[in-house]
Amino acid sequence: MITRVTGQIVSKIPLEVQTAGGLTYEVIVSDRTLGALTEGDQAEILVYHYIREGFEELYGFGSHSDKRMFNELIKISGVGPKIAMAILGVYTVSELQELLADNDFVALAKVPGLGKKGAQKIIVELSSKIDEGGFDKIMDGTSADESSMKIIAELKMALKNLGYGSDEIEPKVKKAYDIIKEKPGATIEQILGEVIK
Repeated sequence: MITRVTGQIVSKIPLEVQTAGGLTYEVIVSDRTLGALTEGDQAEILVYHYIREGFEELYGFGSHSDKRMFNELIKISGVGPKIAMAILGVYTVSELQELLADNDFVALAKVPGLGKKGAQKIIVELSSKIDEGGFDKIMDGTSADESSMKIIAELKMALKNLGYGSDEIEPKVKKAYDIIKEKPGATIEQILGEVIK
């Protein structure tokens, strides 16, 4: 079972990631996640390995909270992986929590392919998660995930401004991911200082 893919983005449409070992994986991601990726850069993508009736697909996420929400969505009858990804392409996990709190199925129904009945069902089923306190587990780490993505984006921009080329930036981004894991509270300045040593 594949749980994450780390490597170079060799194509964005479709999204293909080539690992250090030379394997290339095609990963289905939301429009929001795709927008945060740059062809030629190194990336670590969390993966849900979907296996059904003789075929396999990899669904990718930029954060643990997105992956946890995806898992909750596909547990709902009638909500498949593609609809779940469409939802995560329109709304962040934090925004979905607000929709649930407001019982706003009208806004949720705007997700392509979902519809009013599907939106109502999702609101009802996920609202019970809030009542049971399960939403805290989904949200756990959301701010940290979003902060990490922002730091990596800022780091790439800073390195480009310093004159580094794509080939030089890739290993530094990989090193930055390691620093973020080891020192979750590290600032962009501290990480930048470490990767250009």
